[in-house]
Amino acid sequence: MKPTWSQSAALYLAVLALVCWVMMFLAGHDIRQDAGRPDLHLMGATNFDLGAFAWAFYLLPVCLAGALIAMIVSARRP
Repeated sequence: MKPTWSQSAALYLAVLALVCWVMMFLAGHDIRQDAGRPDLHLMGATNFDLGAFAWAFYLLPVCLAGALIAMIVSARRP
């Protein structure tokens, strides 16, 4: 059986959400290591790490909401 567009969209959005989560983890780890302590004073963090974390942080809920909507559409379809 061939997957529908909504099933494919849900899969791709879920993978993108996982990539966002990994990006947040890696950038957050670099920021914490550069700052030298876990309270995030941003003493040595690069702008790239901060930007990557911010983009992944704000893109993650959008991806998860889109995947949830696509799964609901797929489940309601006969």
